[in-house]
Amino acid sequence: MINAGAILVASLLRRKCSLSDRFDFALQQLKKFACGGFVGFNNADTLDLYFQLCSIETNADTLAVMAATLANGGVSPLSEQRVVCNRAVRDTLSLMYSCGMYDYSGQFAFTVGLPAKSGVSGDMIIVVPNVMGICIYSPALDPLGNTVRGVKFAEQLVEKFNFHNYDSLVYSETHKIDPRKTRTVLHIAAAEGNDYVLKFLLDRWRESPGWYCRAMSRL
Repeated sequence: MINAGAILVASLLRRKCSLSDRFDFALQQLKKFACGGFVGFNNADTLDLYFQLCSIETNADTLAVMAATLANGGVSPLSEQRVVCNRAVRDTLSLMYSCGMYDYSGQFAFTVGLPAKSGVSGDMIIVVPNVMGICIYSPALDPLGNTVRGVKFAEQLVEKFNFHNYDSLVYSETHKIDPRKTRTVLHIAAAEGNDYVLKFLLDRWRESPGWYCRAMSRL
């Protein structure tokens, strides 16, 4: 409601004056509050930076890596370097969850329950925290500016897997699949590139766990 309140204040501010007089009044009041400190703006500089940021190009593969970095707590899954802190990741995912899909954000949060961000070019990223990041590209947009197929994919994804933010991981009563349950210590060690644990699990004293099972007549 912050923007709505600011719009209301702007509509009430010296309503009978011209637009330029109303703005000048607000600016002068802020300068009084600042007591000589800087209060102002530069439209040209601000818009130059804005347009430059909006003009940055990337592709679906790269966006998927970016989404995976957010899913991995701010650590790149490729370089293993920390890109942003955990607090920044938490705040970013919170914003994506609450307003990343334009005016459809509320419905998307209710139906899909995952942080996501769409763009008017037809791209869309979805973050499944601690699991994966996804990028979808399909130029056909719905009336709200979101990729039609991307939204449909997200809906079908949470129908099959228990990725919705409020799906129960303990007392699941649905047909949904939990991909986390099939992971073992070996999977996690391989995913994190932990050579020591991998060697311990697979080649302890040059013998594998399978060899011990056979030696003990367990297989």
